[in-house]
Amino acid sequence: MPTYQFRCPDCGTVRELFCRVSEQESNRPVCCNKPSETLIQPAYGYVQGECHYRCPVTQQGITSWRQRKDTFARYNLIDASDMNPAKEIAKAEKRKEENDRLARQMPHYHEHPPL
Repeated sequence: MPTYQFRCPDCGTVRELFCRVSEQESNRPVCCNKPSETLIQPAYGYVQGECHYRCPVTQQGITSWRQRKDTFARYNLIDASDMNPAKEIAKAEKRKEENDRLARQMPHYHEHPPL
């Protein structure tokens, strides 16, 4: 979330506010019975330009974000920071249901059902 600076158009008081981009207008401070003006701030932050990573499957070096994305797709990998536990549990439950359905169709299933 960025920090915004607002200035009162009458008295010139400057205030800083840490808020979401979507909340910038709704959180605008009021001073001297008027909404404050937003001061334009230079954007700052960290931009990572390179990717140095090793594929967990092949151990090959990955040097670009595009290569990493393609490798993750090829080997059906997910980044831990992108994982949604509830979504993954739901996927696993669907796979189990499908496996159970297929197992019931096998001829020996009724003779030796799973425990």
